[in-house]
Amino acid sequence: MNEPWPEIIGIGSTVYDTLMVVDRFPQEDTKLEGVETRVQGGGPCATALVAAQKLGVSTAYMGTIGDDPFGRFMLEDLKRWKVDTSRVRIVPDVVSFHAVVFLNRSRSTRTCIWNRGTVPQPAPEDVDVSLLRHAKVLHLDGHMLEAAVYAAALCRREGIKVSHDAGGTYPGIERLMPYVDCLMGTRGALRTCVPPENRKAIALRVSSGSSMLNDDLSHEVVAVDIEDSIRMNADCMAVQTFIGADGQLASIDNLSRVINAGFRYSIPTLGVVAVGKDMERTDRFFKLATRIVAEMGVQLVKTYYCDNFEEIVAACPVPIVVAGGKKLPEDEALTLAYRSIQGGARGLDMGRNIFQSEHSAEMAQAIRKIVHEGYTDKEAYEFYQDLIH
Repeated sequence: MNEPWPEIIGIGSTVYDTLMVVDRFPQEDTKLEGVETRVQGGGPCATALVAAQKLGVSTAYMGTIGDDPFGRFMLEDLKRWKVDTSRVRIVPDVVSFHAVVFLNRSRSTRTCIWNRGTVPQPAPEDVDVSLLRHAKVLHLDGHMLEAAVYAAALCRREGIKVSHDAGGTYPGIERLMPYVDCLMGTRGALRTCVPPENRKAIALRVSSGSSMLNDDLSHEVVAVDIEDSIRMNADCMAVQTFIGADGQLASIDNLSRVINAGFRYSIPTLGVVAVGKDMERTDRFFKLATRIVAEMGVQLVKTYYCDNFEEIVAACPVPIVVAGGKKLPEDEALTLAYRSIQGGARGLDMGRNIFQSEHSAEMAQAIRKIVHEGYTDKEAYEFYQDLIH
């Protein structure tokens, strides 16, 4: 293979979505004129791969798609976003997965009617083992289960990370659970897909909004109320803020409402300083943004490291956790961790610098040495090298 190996492989659904915008939902056995109609590619797996491509991460899709108008549209849409489709099996004389989605703009709700079609599910022999072994992450969504379980088991043996979009329940989905490293779910996903005895790490966001299909991601709403945060045993509620973006005012309003609810039940709030693509990551910006978020009443702030970081920490009255940001070589990530802690950060949220590392467990241990045992970046990197050799 002359081209670089894709970093993320997706096995799951890709759906032809017809979106109909309406002012209200129709009553049964009536007619209603729509406001706007558009078509787009959808499906949890395909959407995640397109989102990753937009973030600069190479992806490939494995699966089956019908040679019908729905399928041909979806295939071209994936190609348009540079998703590798060379491992897709095209099936003639079938109907592809498709859906009609009604968007009620007056209530900001949606209703989805879908048809799985007649495309046969891929078999384990459809999985390109060579491509999979060179990937960093396998992403699943519970569809195409036989191929997904086979691929997940292989990745587990090979030490490749497996992520699962738990956005819905499907027969046999529990077979994937032993192979998943982290479950990221919405309120509905956690309630319907994750058993109470689960001990896997779970990430829950209480704010939500725009998708990667939008140019401006700064418009969010509070999607999880305090009662559900309590029921899901949340240790803190994370809310994204968009200082300096179009959605700044709405995000501050979201943050204040979550903080107020958290105070009533003694649940901390983590204010996340999001950085839009048009914002400069300067100490001046981060000093302002973290101070605004802290003065709203959060107990923790998550932000990025930058020059003069110690001045940002000094100006912020609550503890700061530093985000790892994009994937870095291990030695550079450890230097980022060391400088952040030396600059006054209380913790690190290193994300992809751990789970996209070839040696994730060892990388996590090295970062822990910096945070809890005072290692320098050079000492931590030597420790990391000793672990992997």
